[in-house]
Amino acid sequence: MIDRHIKAPWPPEVAEALAHFRQGDLIERPPFFYGRHATIEIFDAGGPAEEESQVHEVHPDDAPPYGIITTQTCDINEQGTPTQPWIQVSPVYPLDDDEPPRKAYLVELTGPAGKHLVADLRIELPLEKSLLAGRVPIRGFATEEQENAFGRLLGTRRARAALANELVDTVIHLIGKRKSNNKGKSRPVWAQLWRLGLQIEEGTRLKPVAVRLHVLSIGQPSDQVLGWFADWEDATRVEAEAVGITLLTTRHHDATNMDAQLADRLVPLAI
Repeated sequence: MIDRHIKAPWPPEVAEALAHFRQGDLIERPPFFYGRHATIEIFDAGGPAEEESQVHEVHPDDAPPYGIITTQTCDINEQGTPTQPWIQVSPVYPLDDDEPPRKAYLVELTGPAGKHLVADLRIELPLEKSLLAGRVPIRGFATEEQENAFGRLLGTRRARAALANELVDTVIHLIGKRKSNNKGKSRPVWAQLWRLGLQIEEGTRLKPVAVRLHVLSIGQPSDQVLGWFADWEDATRVEAEAVGITLLTTRHHDATNMDAQLADRLVPLAI
């Protein structure tokens, strides 16, 4: 259905613009719109509501000043016959200089000098690629590694596992709580970690019966790392049992030399 309506060839000014844009770039003043119920709203974007309309567009004066491209770079400037007329863009807006982003859906940008900007990943807007014609990209990140990290973050948000609330509120939450309550002791431990992973050994992710934490260290696990997680495990096991979850003994690994298949099966924990 969609393919029948794609024009070919694309206008040369569009093809020229696409060659210069990549994932993580900013564009100025993109439109901000979304679909909603015709008569019920849960987001007050300001301005009069169009009666019976299921699409609401925020007035340009109230819209975010920038948008960040979340579409993968290869899908922006396609090779061969183009088949994707749209890109996805998330809103970008400034924060106060002393206000760090604290939400998982906010990503701090490093490219625009002198501006404290964050990308808000709660919404992605479909924009036709023709909107890029005549525009010059603004780099959202200062380095290629930061751009790559942004791409990995986008993929992780889509792939992250849904876990039972009881599991999150006990096993996972208590790692973060202990870390934040013991910052002096936790900081050197986290400096030695590569990743934390959770294994559901019995049951499912939404109905776990027995779970195990795997700690992947950068090199051989130190006594400091072993002690931190042993204390966490002792305190957490009781709370996990109270909600019907058995917390098995934590396993430690040298991340530079471990079973790759096991690592792939673990649910990564961003703590």
